[in-house]
Amino acid sequence: ISLKVTRSTVIFAMCAALNSCNLGYDIGVSTNAGGLIQQDLGLTDVQRELFVGSLNFWSIFGSFFSHWICDKYGRRKSFQVAAVAFIIGLIIQACANGYSLLMVGRIFVGLGVGFGL
Repeated sequence: ISLKVTRSTVIFAMCAALNSCNLGYDIGVSTNAGGLIQQDLGLTDVQRELFVGSLNFWSIFGSFFSHWICDKYGRRKSFQVAAVAFIIGLIIQACANGYSLLMVGRIFVGLGVGFGL
């Protein structure tokens, strides 16, 4: 059986791959920048560890709930929701002046990453 690979299939596969790149990029950046963030915001070692490790935790919830948007609106809208959540989270983290706001941004980034996977 031979199936034709459509343009849409290729685009969706590329979006999924790009989302995986977002996950890897964010883990790499937050791991390396963790020391600077810790110094700048006065975080404890535990807070830094929670910041770095929480991305995977929140990704679980993003992936768990993504099927509702996919089923109702389609995969294209699902990727858009994932991208918006990721960008909002990055903006919140960049503007954070304390641990709480930093973690709120991390929640959005994690949900966005999980949503797109």
